[in-house]
Amino acid sequence: MFFLYMSFDFTWRLTLLSNKIIVQHPLHKSEFESDSLRTVQLVKANASKTGAKEAVALQFTFGNGRSYRITQHEMPLPLSQILEVIVYQYQLSSSFEKLSETVHHTQFGAGSRRPFSHYLDGESDVTVRSIDEICSWLKQCKYVRDTELFDQRDFWQHPSQFEELQKGDCEDHALWAWRKLIELNIPAELVVGRANWSESESGAHAWVTYEENGRSYILEATHKRQLIYPQETVQKQYHPWFSVDKNMQTYKFLPTASKS
Repeated sequence: MFFLYMSFDFTWRLTLLSNKIIVQHPLHKSEFESDSLRTVQLVKANASKTGAKEAVALQFTFGNGRSYRITQHEMPLPLSQILEVIVYQYQLSSSFEKLSETVHHTQFGAGSRRPFSHYLDGESDVTVRSIDEICSWLKQCKYVRDTELFDQRDFWQHPSQFEELQKGDCEDHALWAWRKLIELNIPAELVVGRANWSESESGAHAWVTYEENGRSYILEATHKRQLIYPQETVQKQYHPWFSVDKNMQTYKFLPTASKS
């Protein structure tokens, strides 16, 4: 197998080789056998030490019980990008740790200007009795970017406005679907993050997750041919950042990777 030599040099130097991981500081150097690597994940760090408001660190855990942390101020690239490189370099399986955490609605996107309860309040003229009916109604709606529809970079429609126009972008589709699932008493969350549609195409996105009969599903409201996917079958394509449930509890997702 071919391995690419990679080195990130800033306050610290992180070098990824086929057989070892080297972390080097001007005052010390640590080497770890790559075969002993078990997990790599973003974790909360001590903000007082890093000076950051919401500090995270990249933590390596090895089979011999050793662990090592690198904080963001020690690296020139975002730690999430470095984690992606490590996942690719060592062929790790990736997932996300879901943390119950207060996340202000404005962090969900530039168009998220109102509390989430706003989208569950007010009238809705479309009545649905099942998930199939939710999907059937969404299939007749058109995907249109906010720049074209509202001459704004990002604008979140109230579900009643979306029902009237029957057009909008991913957030508008997802907000409507989220509300309708909640009206059916189905546990559902509105999620924002990054979606990878292909090797060359990815971007910020909004979707809905829900639980039914003990299984998790993604409702991809902008896909008109198929809207429902078991979460485990498409989770590699969806990288969540934040979510909110019907009780307005918000969550933050931290990426993690491990050997299969």
